[in-house]
Amino acid sequence: MTETGTIFAILGASIGVAGGAYGTWRSICKASTIDERRFLVKASLIFWVYVVGFVALILLMASNWKWLLYVLYIPILLVLISWCNKRIASIRANHNADST
Repeated sequence: MTETGTIFAILGASIGVAGGAYGTWRSICKASTIDERRFLVKASLIFWVYVVGFVALILLMASNWKWLLYVLYIPILLVLISWCNKRIASIRANHNADST
């Protein structure tokens, strides 16, 4: 018989992936220009590869080195988010300047 913790771990991970996929899809659909949409597709791919790679390393790496992954993961993720937000703002500003 399957342990309850395993069921909830699988359920929680599935909900997390589904939420990430839905958020990615909505962000791409909400893009106002083709340049913004193109950037969001590329940025989404970068984020998905980064996060899946992190999870894979957490699952495969020896437990005494996992702390190092978190030390690297969080600052890099914050830099990626900041870069993405600035780039989207730049794309929107260029679009607004072109349309006036």
